Amino acid sequence: MGGFAFGEQTASWAEGQVARARGDKQKALEAFAAARKKIEAKFGDIPKDAAYLSEVGTLDAGLGRKEEAIREARRAVDLLPIAKDSLNGPDLVAQPGAGLRVDG
Repeated sequence: MGGFAFGEQTASWAEGQVARARGDKQKALEAFAAARKKIEAKFGDIPKDAAYLSEVGTLDAGLGRKEEAIREARRAVDLLPIAKDSLNGPDLVAQPGAGLRVDG
């Protein structure tokens, strides 16, 4: 499930992670914003599923949009709870949380 919605956005997301690790907050924000813009352009008209919401939540966490990231993560888990899908459900729970832990 991880990476499902990213596709070509993966490069921007990875650039954001590298920039953040190097302490370049501005470059990280630019990269996460670019990935967010790409995912919205690609999936904007498609009904939002759990994988999409998880990926967007991860990007929003990277952008410092904590409330949005939490809301998207909760919605993703509501759509695909661990009890319904024990393989992909835990990934939905963990993915946005990783970004939130890094960003505070």
